[in-house]
Amino acid sequence: MKKLKNNKYVIAAIVAIVLLVCGITYASAVIYKNAKDNNAIKDGVKFLSINNDGSKIIEKFVVTLNGKNKELEINFNYNTEKDNEGEYQEIVGKFNDSTVYSKASHSNTVGNINSDYNVDYLKANFNESNFQIIKGSDNQSYLLLITNNSQGGMFAPVSDNIYVLNDNFNLIGNFIMRDASVGWELANAASPWYNDSFNACGKQNICQILTKIEDNSIYYLIRVASGSTYGNIEERVYSINADKLNYNTIKTYKIANVAYGQYEDEYYDPSIGSSTINNDNNLNTYLEYIPINYVDDNNNLIFSKDNITIDDISPETLIGRALALKQDSEKDISKNVIDELVLKMYNKNVKDVILDKPIMDGSLYYELRNNNYVVTDYSGLSTTFMYYIEKSETTNQELIIYTRIAQLDYIGDGSFSISNPNSLNSIKDFAEDEENLASEYLADNKNKFSLYKHTYKKTSDGYAWEKTEKQN
Repeated sequence: MKKLKNNKYVIAAIVAIVLLVCGITYASAVIYKNAKDNNAIKDGVKFLSINNDGSKIIEKFVVTLNGKNKELEINFNYNTEKDNEGEYQEIVGKFNDSTVYSKASHSNTVGNINSDYNVDYLKANFNESNFQIIKGSDNQSYLLLITNNSQGGMFAPVSDNIYVLNDNFNLIGNFIMRDASVGWELANAASPWYNDSFNACGKQNICQILTKIEDNSIYYLIRVASGSTYGNIEERVYSINADKLNYNTIKTYKIANVAYGQYEDEYYDPSIGSSTINNDNNLNTYLEYIPINYVDDNNNLIFSKDNITIDDISPETLIGRALALKQDSEKDISKNVIDELVLKMYNKNVKDVILDKPIMDGSLYYELRNNNYVVTDYSGLSTTFMYYIEKSETTNQELIIYTRIAQLDYIGDGSFSISNPNSLNSIKDFAEDEENLASEYLADNKNKFSLYKHTYKKTSDGYAWEKTEKQN
């Protein structure tokens, strides 16, 4: 009995020792982890140096992202241009080819360098506060470079931007933070403009801040053109994943008037490779590539199908769509021009296509004569389509655009109805010349219309339409 009791003591002692060892091991592991975490390279931007080498001023920062240290360099140059009363002077700071700092002024004296062109002034006006770190949904860190562009002078930009860079300093996004060239007045006196947390407005009386950074998301107020109207302002929330921007639209505002300034009928998208409506990389331009003149053997239109690809479309239909974009009832159109446009829009070579009947582009009939497309008849526009862009995704290989689509069916007196392309039932009727009201109706009632995914493949000349798929 005594021996058994002793064994109990021995077992208890062994258990106590094991527990003690485990506790020490766990505590050591925790201490090691905390020490490792404390010693881990943290994301951030630190000023390194600024020097005048005689030809330019060079400012350097050390940027730490995702465990990598890398130097970022801003080069400041001094530019002048003479006029009858002296000269304009501008200080320009660039990161690679992007202007990140500018200050312009006028001097009545020629040849005197602006006193602000010195290392102390530039260090005070472009520093660590011009950078922020943001986390992507991929848990990677990205760098936001915030520009400082002043007003006044013939050289200075009228906007400030936020550039989005990855840890290799590749540019993956470009948001307009402040645009001083145009003032938009919105319907119902709406004022969605953000607070000037960047101090970008300075002393301007009217200044609309279009961007804010919150909870690792980029909120952006973007104008979307709409035919003959001023269009809408969309409020979007952008996130970053695998070096690309994705967004959701959370609200739409109608533009009622231009308060001041001039504007271009353009669509600006912050994804790198997207710019104005005249730029080949614009979303609206790419939507025009969709061959809406397609009709199958059963007279079904393109969006009545759940899935249609470039292989389903005849060369004649592709030529007809290209003619629609070059449409001019007063002039013949060169076959060579259309061949090049089809190649650009669809990555298809139609140089050897032989036409045995007239081609219709939607409203005009063309015949090929002496290597020119000549208008031979007019059918009138009966059906067309209107898009509402939900979001887009861009990679090096693909462009994907998600849209709601409304079908517009015109009646003889110019009035029209809109419907879901997958339904024969009209949703709403409109009088002649009310396309702008139809566009607003689509934006306000987008869930009544089907969602489509349009995929474009990267080519040497932009992106070529490949397929359209119905999502719901």
